[in-house]
Amino acid sequence: MTTRRATGRQPGWLRGGRGQRRIWLALAVLIAALACARPVSARAYEMPRVVIDAVVGADGALNITEERTFAFDDEVNGVFWTVPIMQNEQGRPSWVDVASIEASLVEDGSARELARTGEAEPGDDGVFTVAEEDNSLRIQLFAPHEADTQATFRLTYALTGAVMAWADTAELYWQFVGPDWDEPAQNVSLTVRFAAASGAPAEVGETFRAWGHSDEAGEIALDASEPSVTATVPQVRDGSFAEVRVAFPRAWVAGLAAVGDAGSTDRMQAILDEETAWAADAQARREQQRALTEGGGIAQVALPAVLLVAVLVYRATRGRSPKPAFTDQFLTEIPSSDHPAVLAAFMDDGNVGARAFTVTLMKLTDEGAVRVEARGPEDGLIGEAKRPHYVLALENAAHLAGSGIDAAALRLCFRDGRTKVDMAKLGETDDALGMQAYISGFTDAVTRELAARELTASTAGFKAATTIGAGVLFAASLILLIMTDAATFAPFCIGFALLVGALIVAYTCRTATQAGAELKARCEAFRAWIETSAERGELLGIARAEERRLLIAAVAVGVDEGVLRRITAGPEPVGAAAASGYAAATATAGGFDYPYPLMWWFWPWHGYRTSLWQTTDSSFEGATSLAASAQDASAEGLGGGFSVGGGGGVGGGGGGTF
Repeated sequence: MTTRRATGRQPGWLRGGRGQRRIWLALAVLIAALACARPVSARAYEMPRVVIDAVVGADGALNITEERTFAFDDEVNGVFWTVPIMQNEQGRPSWVDVASIEASLVEDGSARELARTGEAEPGDDGVFTVAEEDNSLRIQLFAPHEADTQATFRLTYALTGAVMAWADTAELYWQFVGPDWDEPAQNVSLTVRFAAASGAPAEVGETFRAWGHSDEAGEIALDASEPSVTATVPQVRDGSFAEVRVAFPRAWVAGLAAVGDAGSTDRMQAILDEETAWAADAQARREQQRALTEGGGIAQVALPAVLLVAVLVYRATRGRSPKPAFTDQFLTEIPSSDHPAVLAAFMDDGNVGARAFTVTLMKLTDEGAVRVEARGPEDGLIGEAKRPHYVLALENAAHLAGSGIDAAALRLCFRDGRTKVDMAKLGETDDALGMQAYISGFTDAVTRELAARELTASTAGFKAATTIGAGVLFAASLILLIMTDAATFAPFCIGFALLVGALIVAYTCRTATQAGAELKARCEAFRAWIETSAERGELLGIARAEERRLLIAAVAVGVDEGVLRRITAGPEPVGAAAASGYAAATATAGGFDYPYPLMWWFWPWHGYRTSLWQTTDSSFEGATSLAASAQDASAEGLGGGFSVGGGGGVGGGGGGTF
């Protein structure tokens, strides 16, 4: 479950489209977190270090050694552990072998053994007790310590029920840190070894896999040479848990019998399915956490206000785009000779999205590189209308060659040697990472051509300075909030709002060059001409190639589908017979009530609501989301980060001081 950053989307903070929606989501999450915050209470102790070593025996028993370092803020009589008595997923009870429990106090590298006794009183030293209460085992270690001191306690015990045998694998499912500890555990490390790792090789990613579950970020790694599993979690908060799940050869626990019908039940695929789902949940949680840390600077009131004023003054005086020489209200020609995808990305503030992809396919349709086929409608879900069915066919495979925008778009559609693609299923693939590479190929090609035009002046220095200033102020105000036990919560929130305003102003500052200002004015005038013509009931003739390019450019500059349909519509929609004839036709115009092939992109086939344009936009967005999620959260079980979910492992429990 290694975490990676998706590269198929446009970078940048507060950009248009999806990037901007993420920022607003980040701010909403952070505001909600602040609203729910409560003053930090004084702690009786801290746990700066937890080291756990576990050995899986041939009989499936887990022999555990825990070392927990406690830093006491108050005087204590000792510490205690609780381990719940529960059942594993096979219904087999799990419990601690009481006879195996040993306890000691580690001082200066040596361990002072604590003697087990039936009863002990506060103030006793050097003993420990074991008692069963409330379906759990409570182990108390008596070792009085003064306030502001530190001690490391070691507890060893054998736990059964954490390892299960199945038909195709053995499974360790164990909470090594439970949710019932009074305080967070810091710097948690776990090592799992196998005492009888013989009879079957350790094939990482096949027969030997591991996953971690926790609300916090963590890392997990496998070593096939020993073999062993190592997990590290920087922090496990109180009320949360850390869990490890390992699938390994059943031969390593030859002495462990399967329970019930588990011996004939394959388990690995069920594990993979669960971990895949939890990895997706983990990605959502990581996005929220990222939003909390990247949402912007937060500070008190006065200094954020100064920063906001400075940003506004800079933008008003030096952040303006130059005035264009072109001042006409309307433009009746294509704004520039740029590729339509470049125009679309330029008008979308540099974001290469679904519109850029759609106009590229329109251009290729008009040039005869691809052909649109409209087929019989498919049934939708219950309660939904039937959907039109569009297929894009490749006319000549030679069009796939090259490094330009057109070739990159075709490779995205006709990957894996296909010559036809159902546009509604463009985003469906078994190889999401491969899909991400194709999407990156297209977006990179558009970005390169857009950058070569030098239409936007760099504001990187301005944005960087604002970010640094906001970050410093946020850190200072957060430290103050913690130091004052949230007494400055109200000014903290006001300062946060001011810093967000400063960042929004800075990151929406997009200063055009003279060439960019001219192109923007021409695009807006061209769009105004198209929209005004549609309002007047005028029709755009597109019988010639030059006229059809006007229609494609109109899509690129942001004219919506309804306007395009009005400005090219004939008196009657095409009938079913004509539609069937078109489905077998090539990309030529004439003979129907409205022009084609381009109008197939805007007019839903045979009266249905969804057009090919809408289908393509939706499919491209779906493919982009699929590829990004594959990059962000991998559930292959080869080591990496921790995911949320889980909670099915035995063990757990908690503890504290007394």
